[in-house]
Amino acid sequence: MNWQEKADGLFSIFLWLTLAALITNFVSFVSPYWIQSIPEAHSQFERIGLWTACFNGYMRPNDFNKAYFGCYYIYFVEYDNIRDWINPIWLYAVQALSSSGMLMQSLVAFVVLCQATRSIDRGDLKVTKFNLVGHFYTCTTLAASLVAFAVARYDSTWMPYPQFNVLSWSYAVAAASFALTLIAFIVEFLRYLYLDAIFEEHNVALLEHQEEMGKSSPPMKAAMPYVRDDQENFPLDVNDAPEDVDHASEFRSDLMERDRFDDADLRYSRDSRNFEPHKSRLSGSRSIRPS
Repeated sequence: MNWQEKADGLFSIFLWLTLAALITNFVSFVSPYWIQSIPEAHSQFERIGLWTACFNGYMRPNDFNKAYFGCYYIYFVEYDNIRDWINPIWLYAVQALSSSGMLMQSLVAFVVLCQATRSIDRGDLKVTKFNLVGHFYTCTTLAASLVAFAVARYDSTWMPYPQFNVLSWSYAVAAASFALTLIAFIVEFLRYLYLDAIFEEHNVALLEHQEEMGKSSPPMKAAMPYVRDDQENFPLDVNDAPEDVDHASEFRSDLMERDRFDDADLRYSRDSRNFEPHKSRLSGSRSIRPS
């Protein structure tokens, strides 16, 4: 199996890993089961995700006039009074990172699908680098989200009764997405190495071919021009014809006869730059050179 076949095989693996990572990332992104209270606790807090929080009669210690029931979007008006508590600064950062990571992974998946349909060249190294950067960034955002929720799960100033709260299946799906994205990054990096080797091999073969062409096909010698003797002056125009030529047609005929020579009579000069033609005049022709 050559490098091109290995690169094609790795692309198929990379395609399916990317799609699986995107799906799992999306599921964890929208589901509200990152942290969940165990059923045996009968806690007023039920569960929370990146964008949704669920309560069952929860009341803040400084506000017993308002109890919260059900699941709502974190930025919904229902949670205006407790938004500073329910959505701390670190969760803002996680939401921003997760959103950008989701967008980046979607772009990478779109590019990979275009490569699968041959709309984009699979062997383009620049596109491969983009895929690598996209997956690396997505891995970074997922890792930040996983670490943040793992630490916040024990924070008693955030969700009540942390000893009864556990990381739920949305967190596990996000961890699976991180693993799939990391594996896809490694596979794409290996494919990049194969593509780079193919590119270098092609360049070496091209240079060798050019060298062989240069050795087997030497440059053609330029045709050596006829250099007229400086003392050989003859009229180039009918008006310059000597007086002993009566007719223009006879003058042209003499010029043509004067320029006729046999190739066998050519001889090169000693400096190998010029040659002197030995012209054979026809019998009966008159000289038109002025005396």
